[in-house]
Amino acid sequence: MSYYSGKVAVVTGAGSGIGRALARQLSAEGCDLAISDINEASLAETADGLPGKKLVKVVAGKLDVADRGVHVTCVHPGVIATNIAVAAGAPEDMQEFFAQKGMSPEKAAKKLLRGVERGKARVRITQEAYMLDFLQRLFPAGYRKLLLRLMGVDSSSSQG
Repeated sequence: MSYYSGKVAVVTGAGSGIGRALARQLSAEGCDLAISDINEASLAETADGLPGKKLVKVVAGKLDVADRGVHVTCVHPGVIATNIAVAAGAPEDMQEFFAQKGMSPEKAAKKLLRGVERGKARVRITQEAYMLDFLQRLFPAGYRKLLLRLMGVDSSSSQG
């Protein structure tokens, strides 16, 4: 029996990338799901592709889970090969970096689920996530510019 069997998970961003990979893996493990995404068409595609589990679609609403045994895991993904850089309108060189250097969403989802099983409150997925965490703590005001320089991305072409 799986750690996730008979449990309920809320997965945001389930229409693509890590969210979709998580929904698929959790469903295969016997977990009931509440999934959401801003793109209803891709969310429906995810729901249709789940391996035969009961699904609750969550569109919007207040959710108060205080004192209900809910566990939350904060995820620091790092560089994952999804289309998030494209969707965010990132410069082409950053999009290429994510596509070429990124970990697969499926592998990232597996690492995340292992962290949840181990009771981790915070899960860093890739080495870049560890580096970002360290840089942010070391240089709270200037880590973004430093990161872009390390990635070889022209910070003048990057928004923000």
